[in-house]
Amino acid sequence: MKVLAIDDSKLALSQVERLIKDIIPNVEMLKFQDPKEGIEIAKIQFSEIDFILVDVSSQ
Repeated sequence: MKVLAIDDSKLALSQVERLIKDIIPNVEMLKFQDPKEGIEIAKIQFSEIDFILVDVSSQ
């Protein structure tokens, strides 16, 4: 299973990864703090990614 996560917080990404790996130990995590980079990878690897998590904050 491959999960892509985008969040501007490095701490939040680490926590999400730890929680997911507790449930699915062999998960491959793709973590991005830069949303543009994460979206580009999501476009390229779309057929390989099983789940996408995105932190959306209103400003």
